Amino acid sequence: MSLRFKIVSLSSKLFFKPALARIRNLQRLRSYLDFVTKLNGINPKGAVYEKSVVSHNGQTVPVVWASLAEPSQSQVLLYIHGGGFIFGSADTHKHLAADIVGQLGIKAVLPNYRLAPEHIFPKGFDDVVTSYQALLEMGYQGHNIIIGGDSAGGNLTFALLAHIKANKLPMPACAFTFAALTDMTNTAESILENASKDCVLAAGRFDEMARVYAPGQDVKSPYLSPIFADLKGIPPVLMQASEGEMLIDDSRTMLKVLTDQGVDARLSVFGNSFHVFQILRGLVPEADQAICEVVGFIKDHMPEAKR
Repeated sequence: MSLRFKIVSLSSKLFFKPALARIRNLQRLRSYLDFVTKLNGINPKGAVYEKSVVSHNGQTVPVVWASLAEPSQSQVLLYIHGGGFIFGSADTHKHLAADIVGQLGIKAVLPNYRLAPEHIFPKGFDDVVTSYQALLEMGYQGHNIIIGGDSAGGNLTFALLAHIKANKLPMPACAFTFAALTDMTNTAESILENASKDCVLAAGRFDEMARVYAPGQDVKSPYLSPIFADLKGIPPVLMQASEGEMLIDDSRTMLKVLTDQGVDARLSVFGNSFHVFQILRGLVPEADQAICEVVGFIKDHMPEAKR
């Protein structure tokens, strides 16, 4: 592990994780975590961002478009930010998406889906679905769309793939996730085993997240816990996760579910304890290496990607 990564991990343990564990007011928690997350946001050189809205069937979603110079107009990444369904935004993650698409020569669109507790399930999920259908209406063909997301955004990525299959919509070219939350039953052994190692997450907030995001819902719903989803026939998937984080078992279980259903899926496990360490791209070499793997994966599965 690089010295820079060690320093950032220690800082997260000192300033991010304690706040997540102790601040009970969700609006105050959101403001603080958004602020800390943005501190890690180094924009790629030449990044361009544009705020807009996308719409489908009368529903609109605010989004941020991210790109570098002269992107392809026919290919796009739909990137779904994480934040436990209660914080995060297109602005906290736009630099991450911009780096990925900048290396591909395409655009990214990041929906500002509605957050809990103000907007409970399925409103945020509905916004993600609307965003995908809006891209199709805008003329993007399924095989020219990539879907990606981190943590809760990874959950929404798999939920969206399940929705696409169930509703026989055009499939994307491929999908990727960073430390996806895939099992909201909170029974994974790694939640307790890695509680002290994880540099970011706080074990005590997991049950609360389900209560806030989906009160009164069956957490075994495939749109809440994608490990219970029918995903046979979805496109190739790359998952990345950290060995010492609390959600590592979510990715391992999801990998088994996908491979058992015949999906071309793989999981890269990195030797650290930083949940969604990829957001540190531009700061630590380990994150840059992870992003390079994602870019290579997309190039392998998207026709005419920049090479």
